[in-house]
Amino acid sequence: MSETPSGSDGRDLPGAVGATAEWATEIAREATATVTFPSVPHPPRQPAPAKLGPSQRKAEAEMSSERADQRDDESLSFSMVDEAAENLQEIKARTMYRMLEEIDTGTSVKKLLFLTNAQADLLASTPGSVAKLLDAFEFPKPKLMIDFLKSCGSPAWYEKVLKTQRPDCSKGPHWFANGLMNNAPPFEDQQAFVQAQERLVTFMKEVVIPLAVETNAVVIGSANQNECWLTTAFQDAYYFEKQKWGNTSPFTFIGSTCELSHFYTLEDESALWKIMRRKSMHWRMRDKRIVEMWHAQNMQESTLFDLDDKCEKFIIVDSIDEKKNRINIKSSWGRLMTAITSHLAEGIPSVSFKTGHSFNNPMNTPVLSSALDHAVNKAKSGTPVVLLDLRMRQPIPVVQAQTRRSVIEAAKDRVEQMQQRLAAMDPPRSDCLDVCLIAYFKDVLFGDGNAETTATLDSGPLSTGPEHRPRKTLSAVIRSQIAGEKQAIDGSNLPRANSEEVDSLVSWLSNSVYRGYHLTLPEKFRTSDDPLQHYRDMHYKFGLLLQALFNEDRVHPLNVLDIPGSKRLVGELVKLDRLPKYETIEGLYLLRDAWDEFDVCMALGSHYKTLSKVTYALLLLLGIATVSCTVFQVMSLNNSGPSEGLCQSLSNGSLTAEMLVQLDLSVDISQCDPPVGGALPASTQLGHAIFLLSLASSLLLSVIGFVNPSSRWRQLRASALSLESLIWQYRARVGPCIQSAYNARAPEEAFCALLQAWREELVAGADPPSTTPERG
Repeated sequence: MSETPSGSDGRDLPGAVGATAEWATEIAREATATVTFPSVPHPPRQPAPAKLGPSQRKAEAEMSSERADQRDDESLSFSMVDEAAENLQEIKARTMYRMLEEIDTGTSVKKLLFLTNAQADLLASTPGSVAKLLDAFEFPKPKLMIDFLKSCGSPAWYEKVLKTQRPDCSKGPHWFANGLMNNAPPFEDQQAFVQAQERLVTFMKEVVIPLAVETNAVVIGSANQNECWLTTAFQDAYYFEKQKWGNTSPFTFIGSTCELSHFYTLEDESALWKIMRRKSMHWRMRDKRIVEMWHAQNMQESTLFDLDDKCEKFIIVDSIDEKKNRINIKSSWGRLMTAITSHLAEGIPSVSFKTGHSFNNPMNTPVLSSALDHAVNKAKSGTPVVLLDLRMRQPIPVVQAQTRRSVIEAAKDRVEQMQQRLAAMDPPRSDCLDVCLIAYFKDVLFGDGNAETTATLDSGPLSTGPEHRPRKTLSAVIRSQIAGEKQAIDGSNLPRANSEEVDSLVSWLSNSVYRGYHLTLPEKFRTSDDPLQHYRDMHYKFGLLLQALFNEDRVHPLNVLDIPGSKRLVGELVKLDRLPKYETIEGLYLLRDAWDEFDVCMALGSHYKTLSKVTYALLLLLGIATVSCTVFQVMSLNNSGPSEGLCQSLSNGSLTAEMLVQLDLSVDISQCDPPVGGALPASTQLGHAIFLLSLASSLLLSVIGFVNPSSRWRQLRASALSLESLIWQYRARVGPCIQSAYNARAPEEAFCALLQAWREELVAGADPPSTTPERG
């Protein structure tokens, strides 16, 4: 096309060259839809053309030039169409307009959000887009987020996923590099493997599902069938419990995946992924491109996956990187899921689980979806991570548990014995359930190494509640922080493992794990007799991950055998999700300053409150006295006194008091004005008293107006209460002091800014003519 239709709606589409939204949608559908071309028969051989003369050659050249110009115009037109389609998809991703599709599979209705890598990156990086994405799924507001980190190694995974790999490893020891072998799980017999699966399903049934139901949780897991051990166990447990709630699920499960290249390997026409592809417009638009990449990268023999029919809500990313022209690039999907979980964790408590086997890759390579890196990142961002141990571990005898070092050595002996038994099997096997090993040794380092007991990092045994813990003053906590003290998590008197013991165990465990992996390699793939040399890159990174997981306080070990302890642990982690295990030294200093300011405000407020009440009482007494004197003066003036002539005679001496006595006259000479004999009349005395009382009242009012104790008392009290509110917001990590997934010091920075703003507001509220309340 060399022309584009114009319309008034086209102005809203950037780069659409005036095309309307309907036209752009139709062009995008036509440009990206899967097209099957019929076979075209080869034309018969034509005889060689005759020689052309000069005029004919000139005409042919002009025609060729015109055809080239026409091809350029068509190329430009198709480029504009592609740009219009891309812009349209970008707009739809930003607004979530008609992005979510409801697909009737025949057995249930699924909600599908199908995205390209570009759309996933756009949603992950645009503020507010993740909230719109979650709103599009229309699920009730949750009170908890449960995140199942991808965990491999389930019986179904060995049976239906791993066995589809080519046993000759013609592409190299990728699947064998981590100790995995077809039909050879890391257990001494199949019964032990099945029992581990049953214990995990029981854990989901007794611990996770009741918690999800109680909190109306949103659960994030894998959309691929049998890919994640945790998701499979959770769905299996819910399958037998869902009749309690009828057709309405009491929680929301969202499955996500970007493993499209593995779907296309499964050719079963009844597969769920094929049904959803046929009925999804967005998937069909990308189908041709996916098939091209699938063939170009020769992925026809990759793992067989299908979508999980037990999942109702799907987020699928096509994993195609258009710049690299490659499929199975999972970074965009990873960023989107990180943005989703981070957004949810900012508003509600969250907890992550991981178990089984992890695929770990060397440094400076793309992180695999089941790698331990994700658990470390979750813990560093503030989300509690629970590592589940599925094995039945024998408790360490009391005789061997006298010191922390003896506990570690006893645990190492037990693990070595099990590894020797696995290596003696045919074919040789290794303990490739590395997450279970990490969970066990985390408990050995900081607990008692007993699978039947569970503890948290900050509270010791779970039977000891916060009300029974000894309280410390803020100054004592600061001193212990400076000294680097931390509490142990076990119920015994054993101290926490020191850094030397942790480093020694990290070295031993990483060496032991990769020596076991080396035993499972075919001879032709053993590039070195030294297993640590063969795995040097992955071995180095595995050691760093072990260090991070062992030293991170938000990583908690848990054995699924202890169901009561698991309930208490998970419940406490969810309840204390926002609270740090211990305050940083900066946070403690801020708290000390804040409480000092609070005490100063309350003390000054009490002082001004007392002064306000005393001055008010004095002013009230002066007012009462003034009114009383005024009343008495009026009463005295109304009383009858001596006549004016008599007072005048007494005044000029023509009549004396003795004469009045002789005349038997009873006269109160004090009532004469001017007074006789120096005595003031009562009315005059009361008038003087009224004047003095009024003067005292005026002076007292001036002092009250200058000091303003009542206003300062109210201001200081309101400021103190406001500061106390800020302190508890920081302590509870809510409001502006909420924890950030990207900045570990965000609460301290926010609290410091709030404290400074509070001080400025307090000083600004003081009366201009007086000193600040802080100076009294």
